[in-house]
Amino acid sequence: MKPGDWAWAALAAGILGYEAFAPRGQLLSERVDAYRDARPILTFAVIAYVPLHLARVWPRPIDPLHHPCRSNHAHTHIHPTQRWDYVISPNATQVRCRRCI
Repeated sequence: MKPGDWAWAALAAGILGYEAFAPRGQLLSERVDAYRDARPILTFAVIAYVPLHLARVWPRPIDPLHHPCRSNHAHTHIHPTQRWDYVISPNATQVRCRRCI
């Protein structure tokens, strides 16, 4: 499994574990009820934003959770198993990470 897969597994396990042993009235959905009562617009915005971020619907310039590539990201190294992650310019002068485009 890749690090992102481990992160999803840990997130799912954490949520399931919490929900299984949460104190009465403290389920995550019950807390969202309280957030919605206190700040309905912000709560709705967060609930709407996260799935659209995960589905990559938001344009990158306006997506605050978009993780830009780090400066040490290997833009010039094209490994055979990762070749679809990179784009070579038409004149072959640039190799750019598909995540950074």
